[in-house]
Amino acid sequence: VKLGRWVQYQKEKKMHMSDDRKQRLDSIGFVWAVREKNQSPKQEKTVEKSRKKREDCISSDLTTNNVGLADEGALSSSPSSSLTTTTGQTRKQSDDKQQEEHEWEKLFKQLQVYQLQHGDCRVSGAQDPELYGWITTQRNKKKTQTLSASRMQRLESIGLVWNMELEEKWDNMFQKLQ
Repeated sequence: VKLGRWVQYQKEKKMHMSDDRKQRLDSIGFVWAVREKNQSPKQEKTVEKSRKKREDCISSDLTTNNVGLADEGALSSSPSSSLTTTTGQTRKQSDDKQQEEHEWEKLFKQLQVYQLQHGDCRVSGAQDPELYGWITTQRNKKKTQTLSASRMQRLESIGLVWNMELEEKWDNMFQKLQ
């Protein structure tokens, strides 16, 4: 991929780009808007303000609609939660579901701590084999579309990268741009 094409792609995908990537590009003075041939600086600012408003509205809408959503069919992880479900699951199935939910939350919290300490979610198998295995499982579940939307959103909110190969390519192009 040529650098110019990569730069154009970043501009086009800004609205869907992670905050981390936007900040990295901003830190090197990345110019997001390109003035059209006959566009005045005032028109350019108006276009950019409109684009920013749309992004803010979409971002706000996504946050508002996803806050507090739980996985469909998930049981509460509190000890006092009822083991009776409306789908007729047996007590064993309910216990299993509750245990799985507890494990997921435990490992998600571990990943949050890792992210705060290291600034990313790039856990290696040598650093933490259990957490690395769990992340691999989440990536595989996303690929097979068995990871719930709320879990996917939570993982993305702390910066989990779904495709490390693409992430490495992005980092290489960013290095060339600097």
